[in-house]
Amino acid sequence: MALMPRVSRVPGTAVLDGGAKGVAIGFAEGGTRSELIFDQVSPRPLGTREVAVTASGDVPPGTVISADAFEFRIVNGVGLTD
Repeated sequence: MALMPRVSRVPGTAVLDGGAKGVAIGFAEGGTRSELIFDQVSPRPLGTREVAVTASGDVPPGTVISADAFEFRIVNGVGLTD
């Protein structure tokens, strides 16, 4: 990912809802930055978030606009959830 144009590591630690902390790799475009959050120790992806990088109306820069955490589990077959 480090070799992709306009993609960079976001300084500091990214925190998702629920307290998961990780390293964010982001791509900024149009006043927002899309981030993919990875575990700080392993290459496991933890989730994504969208962050404002410029002020827009009442939303100041640095505001997390949306976030999603990934959930992984072992299942007995494709398409099964238990």
